[in-house]
Amino acid sequence: MRRSLRLALPALVAALALSTGASAISGPYLQIAPTMPREGAKLQIFGRGFCATTSCTKIVLTVDGRWVAKPFRPGASGRFAKTITVRAARGPHTLVASQVRANGKRARAKLGFIVLGNETE
Repeated sequence: MRRSLRLALPALVAALALSTGASAISGPYLQIAPTMPREGAKLQIFGRGFCATTSCTKIVLTVDGRWVAKPFRPGASGRFAKTITVRAARGPHTLVASQVRANGKRARAKLGFIVLGNETE
């Protein structure tokens, strides 16, 4: 019995780690490119896991609480891609994409990033 427990325990730990990792990204998710943009540069924003039906609100994108794009709907798969101009000053900032789902709950993805200064400085 001890031998089977020693063999089963690592398998259980691995299964829990995999299931935890999968659920960690099951909700709305954001990525940006470049990951450390410069002031005044273009920033590509990619999102997934949002509600695409008209029963959900449009997505609102903010940096540090300020709108950076008009509200919009994601594609049929719940994904979107937007390009904005970085108007934030050098330093750390927070990008948020949010919407209200049909059940009234807020779906939100948040991503911290750092804006670099211009190369001429």
